[in-house]
Amino acid sequence: MTRRASLLLSAVMLAGPVASGASAADLRNVLGDFTLESWGQKDGLDSSVIWAIAQDSEGYLWLGTDSGAVRFDGVRFVPWNEIVAVPNAKASVRSISVATDGSLWFGFGEPGGIARIRNGEVRIYGPQEGLPAGGVNVLFQDADGTMRAGNRAGLHRFAAERWETVGLGLPAGPLYSAFTDRSGSLLVATPAGLFRRVRGEQDFHPYETFEALVRGVAEDAEGAVWLSDPIVGFRRIHERPAPRQWTEKGRGRVLLLDRRDNLWLGTQGQGLWRIRPAARAQRSIVEKTASVTGFSDDGVTSLFEDREGNIWAGTLDGLNRLTPHKMTPVLNLGLVSSVDATPDGRVWVGTADALIEFPQGDVRLRRDPEPLDGAPLAAMHADERGTLWVATNRKLIRIVDGRSHAIPLVGGAPRQIRSMTSDFAGGVWLYDLEQGLLRWNGERFLAVALPREVRQVEVVSSYSDRDRRAWFGLADGRVLVAQSNGRFDVYGKDRGLTAGPYRAIHQDRHGVIWLGGNDGLSRFTDERFQTVPARREFPAESLTAIVDDGTGHLWLATEGSGVMRVHHGEVAKALSNPSHPMRFSHYDKFDGFAGTPRWFGNRSAVAAKDGRLWFVAGRGITVIDPNEFRESPAAPMPARIEGVVADDRRHAAAPDMAFPSGTTRLEIEYTALNFAAPLKTHFRYRLEGFDPDWIDAGTRRQAFYTNLSPRSYRFHVVSSRNDGAWDEPGATWAFTIQPMFYQTSGFILACAVAAALAVGGVWRLHLRRVRKEFSLLLGERVRVSREIHDTLLQSLFGVALQCDAMSRDIRAAAPHLAGQFGHMRDDVEGDIREARQSIWNLRSPRLESRGLVEALREIGERATASTPDTFVFETIGSARPLCHDVEEQLLRIGREAVSNAVRHARASTIRMELVYTESGVALRVKDDGIGFDPAIVCKNGHYGLASMQERAESLGGRLRLESRPGQGTLVEVEAPHG
Repeated sequence: MTRRASLLLSAVMLAGPVASGASAADLRNVLGDFTLESWGQKDGLDSSVIWAIAQDSEGYLWLGTDSGAVRFDGVRFVPWNEIVAVPNAKASVRSISVATDGSLWFGFGEPGGIARIRNGEVRIYGPQEGLPAGGVNVLFQDADGTMRAGNRAGLHRFAAERWETVGLGLPAGPLYSAFTDRSGSLLVATPAGLFRRVRGEQDFHPYETFEALVRGVAEDAEGAVWLSDPIVGFRRIHERPAPRQWTEKGRGRVLLLDRRDNLWLGTQGQGLWRIRPAARAQRSIVEKTASVTGFSDDGVTSLFEDREGNIWAGTLDGLNRLTPHKMTPVLNLGLVSSVDATPDGRVWVGTADALIEFPQGDVRLRRDPEPLDGAPLAAMHADERGTLWVATNRKLIRIVDGRSHAIPLVGGAPRQIRSMTSDFAGGVWLYDLEQGLLRWNGERFLAVALPREVRQVEVVSSYSDRDRRAWFGLADGRVLVAQSNGRFDVYGKDRGLTAGPYRAIHQDRHGVIWLGGNDGLSRFTDERFQTVPARREFPAESLTAIVDDGTGHLWLATEGSGVMRVHHGEVAKALSNPSHPMRFSHYDKFDGFAGTPRWFGNRSAVAAKDGRLWFVAGRGITVIDPNEFRESPAAPMPARIEGVVADDRRHAAAPDMAFPSGTTRLEIEYTALNFAAPLKTHFRYRLEGFDPDWIDAGTRRQAFYTNLSPRSYRFHVVSSRNDGAWDEPGATWAFTIQPMFYQTSGFILACAVAAALAVGGVWRLHLRRVRKEFSLLLGERVRVSREIHDTLLQSLFGVALQCDAMSRDIRAAAPHLAGQFGHMRDDVEGDIREARQSIWNLRSPRLESRGLVEALREIGERATASTPDTFVFETIGSARPLCHDVEEQLLRIGREAVSNAVRHARASTIRMELVYTESGVALRVKDDGIGFDPAIVCKNGHYGLASMQERAESLGGRLRLESRPGQGTLVEVEAPHG
């Protein structure tokens, strides 16, 4: 954490003019228009003694410390050895200079030496290069572009990569400081005095002798030369006032003239002084800040003004930044609850218990607070006639031409007034917590007949426009409008008011009504409401005040945050195109706002007659001059990539950088140089090829990635001033993570070849095993076929012959029996052929010759041919081709089911159905026989049922068996097409 302090109207500050009679409490002489921020060792500084400050060509600040040089971007301190390879990086750096060619020069403390950084290369100069020994505390480039250095051996000049001692006319001994005036003359401070060398000459001449040590030299806007003084702090050259003539005393050390023509004096124990030089014979105004006000230390060692106008002060215990305020805070007013202005130019500020008048809207003309009878102040309003209305719990006060007229609130009068606005008839509208909306007509309070739907809704804000309408913001988000003809209209979300409740209502110079709500900004024009919702790109939430200036801008106060400045045209673009990136500016306490905007139920912002804008703030009042915020091209502050930390090792972000294989963690560091308000700078980044979209990093200045795959990447980062726009194109950096050996294409190719060889080898082994198994299977088939042929088939042949003989023997005596024996012989011969064929191809010859439908019909008809059973076969659905295994198993199951029915069912009818469906095929065999109990049969075991179950499961199907004693039997198998 850094230390922050606002140098504002503090009695503890050691401030005051040189003029007699002034005191530290004189509010006109307090350093009150800068914001102070301090850094020390706890913020990342290795050494808190800051001997020198400079700004390089890229905009970075460089600090000379006892632990070497440090680069600063407003947030992070980076030691110079992490940027370039510097020998003896921890040596004390006492002076820094930036040359016109962009090179950086650093002067070392004892025993001396100078380092130059140019184009990323470091060169060290010492005695071998002609530079005498001695700490270099003076280092600068003169008006002719020559680099010069000063140490205890005198003044030296750099030429042709060597140093040479120069300075004819200078006394022997050390140099304390050097300064080039606007004419190009060189002034050098030595123990003996100040010496001057006119531009174009070679010799130095005495300019003023010193009776005491003088280290600082500066020139003001009038050309007068000022010196630091060890007794009175500072003085003009050739002017030696007696010490008793000065009320300010201090040990002056360093001087700086800023772009506003202010002199800054760093002292040795009395803090930092700002001096507003006066003409001769007049007293200059001195304002101070010291450690008691948040300054890091009272011993100032260096001063510098950056390109943004910030003042930097190095001390014996840290770094300080003083940022000039863009706004005027007015403090010590008490708890401010409201502000308003009358047409005569006066601005009125209401506090908890008093009323404060600012004639002509000038903060310097503030009147003493007028206590209020019946405090606290409950409501305040200034009407268009110049009357100021103030309500307390006891009185309603009218202030006209400086005279007060009180209306006692007694009897049935309202006692809890919370809001007021004009009724354009000399009276006012009032909202009372108990009685609701009322009107004061100059004589009495009148109740108002409101629409029924809003009678019980609280009023949170009120406003009267120039069209003689009164607007009332309601607590439920709707808006009530009292028209000039007495009619009341109620508007809500159905009319476009989607951002309420509305605490701020304002009519701009063009007659447009603006309403500020908790969730956005609404506009009413041409009898139409439109709303811009609050979002991250336009943080218009919790709006408490709206005013417009003469430049076409709206100023929006957001409670607890700050104020936004947005042009009317930007709002119009956002209303017509919701994706339009709105441009706006955001200001807060870093810009001088007195805390954050506040709202206490009354008007909290007003435009005074002179155009200045007054806002109620947490610490008082903030006054803004819109003319100080005229549009001007903003200096570019693009994002830049500073470096990267890969697996805890820091590297510069070199183009097309390659990281070694096995890199698992990357921390990419980026920044944007905004010294005035670095925490207002927002970033977003994207790693192309990895991040699908932009990542909003807020104010964070690092991007973290882990376990990135080996490949090429491109990192892209852009910054924003928190004004809704991104500073494109930003910064990009390409890098590569090299693969591990096992992630290379060669390794992958080798693995693929090895895998192919392995698969081939495994396949060959598998093929050999399958062939062996197949050979065994063929052998087993041969053996089985031989056994069947020699045993079963021979027996079947015998049975067939016997059936044939018996058929011939009884043909004459019993012809019908002869026919049956003939059928038996045919069946046996069919079985012989089928068994022989199944041994070789496991497939029924019936399927080969007839197909599944005919085969099923045949086995059913043959099984019932010599029985009284009736066989019925039916095909349902369109026949579809089935795989051979499905047909074979269905045929086996069908024959087993019909055979069981013929042998056991005692049925009169056996019905077989073959059903084709989209998902598969089903075979049903049903009889009307005696039935049985499936549980008993399954328990006792039945090979035929188990066989049918196994065949169905082998097809990926299922077998269903239904039967009850006396109710027949159903066997159904369902299987896929195959």
